[in-house]
Amino acid sequence: MEILADGAHGCKFDGTRVQFLAKMCKPPYKWHRIRDLGSAIPRRVMEERFEAAKVIARQAGALARDRYGQLTAPTADSAGADRPSDDVSQAVELFAIEKIRALFPRDSAYGEEFGGVLGDPLWVIDPIDGAVNFGRRLPYYCISIAVVSAGVTEIGVVYDPTSDELFAARRG
Repeated sequence: MEILADGAHGCKFDGTRVQFLAKMCKPPYKWHRIRDLGSAIPRRVMEERFEAAKVIARQAGALARDRYGQLTAPTADSAGADRPSDDVSQAVELFAIEKIRALFPRDSAYGEEFGGVLGDPLWVIDPIDGAVNFGRRLPYYCISIAVVSAGVTEIGVVYDPTSDELFAARRG
């Protein structure tokens, strides 16, 4: 099976567009061929990833919540490229990727901040979904993690650290 992926957004597989964590692909598209993803992962193995995704989302959320409490009040020029939320988003993404690599060293990870290597299974991470709210000190943000195998989203986890609510789903 030949898989195509956008190097900047990771949102095209098998000639059909899919949204990863509510991210829209925008032109110009830069499609790169990546390795064959083969068959889907067995249910037992995916169950381990499902449980891990929930734990990682909660731990990453705790990190984001701690950093949120340390943010200073936004200023008129805080909309620039060096927003405090960018630093937190990068730290949360690195934290999540380190946890994933420690638990599943053969899995690939792709994050909003740093990109990553596309493979199978693929963990897709939006470390601070709602970064503008986060940067403005509005408590409406979450940690979003998905696991994709053979071009199919198998797991989706969204954790809201402010209300301590976890939403998790898996295929099947």
